Amino acid sequence: MVAADASAPLGKGLVKNGLPVIVDFSAEWCPPCRKLKPIFTELKGVYAGKVDFVTVNVDSMPELSQDFRVESIPALIYLNAEGEEIYRSVGFQTGEQIKSDISKYFSK
Repeated sequence: MVAADASAPLGKGLVKNGLPVIVDFSAEWCPPCRKLKPIFTELKGVYAGKVDFVTVNVDSMPELSQDFRVESIPALIYLNAEGEEIYRSVGFQTGEQIKSDISKYFSK
């Protein structure tokens, strides 16, 4: 068993391809989460190769949800390419709001 690197950012395991990531913490039973799902899917295509989009079901991955201190859903957590949390939003977000946040937090 390999011990986790305590100095590594919490989101390091979610970062692939050296891209920033938006993690959607949600659940099937959550109406705002279901409303956000097609928007998240559309943005995944729009930002392909620039930003990765990951969905975490809080019911099937409660440990990860606890690690990120997710208390309300939907919660979008923005991670930089090193896996460090740089922003989070809680509650339903429109596609325009998410695009604005991407521009604000992921612009280089």
